[in-house]
Amino acid sequence: MPETIVEGMWRWQDVLYDLVEQGELKKDDIKTDPFSVRSHSCGGTYKGKIFWLSWVHDELLLLSMKNDDNDLKQLAEGFVKIVDYNPFCKYISTNGLATYEWDKKNPKGRYQELVDKGVKSLTLLA
Repeated sequence: MPETIVEGMWRWQDVLYDLVEQGELKKDDIKTDPFSVRSHSCGGTYKGKIFWLSWVHDELLLLSMKNDDNDLKQLAEGFVKIVDYNPFCKYISTNGLATYEWDKKNPKGRYQELVDKGVKSLTLLA
């Protein structure tokens, strides 16, 4: 099921709606921060833990959180249901955040880029 992109933007309230309605996350567990919204990113909290989301419609998605734990995995699974494709890898970003990355166009090429950059804790996902 596609995300609710309106006029090229995925508004914070639509991200929240999609996570609850399509991603099947509990409404009380997820909050988006309207002050964090940019044209292709926003932040929020899931079960009280801060996350950051960046995207390009129908191409890529990055989801980051301080800890790589079950909450991040649950949030990633919610996004899988929304965008309808799986993340291809996870790693620790340069700012120390656990990150899941989706690439619809060229995940193999992007994975090789990350390998070449020496990204920390890079894991290819099935």
